[in-house]
Amino acid sequence: MRLLGIDIGSSSVKSAILCGPGVPRNIQYAAFITRYTGNRAEVNVREIDRALRVVLRGIGPELHTIDAIAITNMAPSWLAMDARGKALTPVVTHQDRRSVDEARRIETVIGPQKHLRITGNLPFPGGISSTTWVWFSRHQEKLMKKADLVGHLSTWLIRNLCGARVTDPSNAAFMGVYQTVTLGGWSDDLVDALGLNPFLLPEVRESNVIAGHVSKQGARWLGLPEGVPVLTGCMDGSSAMLSAGARVGQMTNVSGSTDVLAVLVDRPRPDPELLTRPLGVGKRWLAVSTLSAAGSAIDWVRRTFYSEMDEPSFYDRLRRVVGRETTVVVEPDLAGSRTRMDDPTACIKGLRIGHTRDDILAAFCQALARQSANRLVLLKKKCQTILPTVVMTGGTQKGLEKLLHREWNFHGSWSFRHQEQTTLRGLWKLTE
Repeated sequence: MRLLGIDIGSSSVKSAILCGPGVPRNIQYAAFITRYTGNRAEVNVREIDRALRVVLRGIGPELHTIDAIAITNMAPSWLAMDARGKALTPVVTHQDRRSVDEARRIETVIGPQKHLRITGNLPFPGGISSTTWVWFSRHQEKLMKKADLVGHLSTWLIRNLCGARVTDPSNAAFMGVYQTVTLGGWSDDLVDALGLNPFLLPEVRESNVIAGHVSKQGARWLGLPEGVPVLTGCMDGSSAMLSAGARVGQMTNVSGSTDVLAVLVDRPRPDPELLTRPLGVGKRWLAVSTLSAAGSAIDWVRRTFYSEMDEPSFYDRLRRVVGRETTVVVEPDLAGSRTRMDDPTACIKGLRIGHTRDDILAAFCQALARQSANRLVLLKKKCQTILPTVVMTGGTQKGLEKLLHREWNFHGSWSFRHQEQTTLRGLWKLTE
């Protein structure tokens, strides 16, 4: 089996041909830009299209030797499409907060406990895509009349590759109208209560099921062989968990621009401060806690206060500053929160004329470490079993994970196993 894996992350597309569960060779990368305007965070679909073409061109003639294709993607990554699969909207990411009013309306109409009981999540603005869908239905009504399908990036990609209208349970959970707790399909009650069009929703299939086969148009679009089967795929956190072994109690930590802690559980454990989503295969779920701005918060400090330094010099400075005592206090929510109905912002307090930029950097480090430990406490309370070995992936080469784990030993004994290319490698598990 030669599987073409496609991973659409939060800042880049990467792709490789996988011939087993190990680290693939010849991985191709192409970055894309997320636009931040006020409280909006979105990606132009043309950027994704360009990045896909770049990485697949980089693989070259080997594309014609593949036996199947599997996709993993960041989520939420909501967009609406017309009947031909053409994007009508930008891709709206989890950092988008334009839909706070819509989120509060959904909470009022449905009731928070009922919403949590059905979907496993509260309708967090941007982090649960029903809020984004309602926003576009209210503010872009004319545009949405042209819509034929809504979903996340895997739905868009498969629609254009195969003509199929599908998603998997892991992506469906973050659409905000899926019966996550029971795996019972789309909730007619929620869709109707929110005034949404149920005919725009894709079919939900398990992640390891064939969604369709590459059409003539799809083959011409990306230079792929016609007729190759395409699996439904899953969101990136599920793929990382599959690669880590997907044992009940397994914790993964994807540490990068955002920092994601996920624990595999055998039954859903909805909580107002956590995200709940199915693994995508079988009756297993993930309990998830995130820092929306982790690596991106440190990078903001670098760009804002240390702009004369190159990255290696800055991260060397970071390692020396991490333990510094300071009276500066930081609330580091530069990208809001994925588990709050309001839109928290960052702030720096306690500054005096004698403080330096190193004090601000140290304060960010302290705040992120504190938030990370608080998430661990919450997950330990909700999950009956957490295995002591945490599988790490993401931007670990900058030492971000060491910063975030500074206070973990107050709450147990932990070991960390680094695994390269976890999200991409997890796609191989869908073929087993």
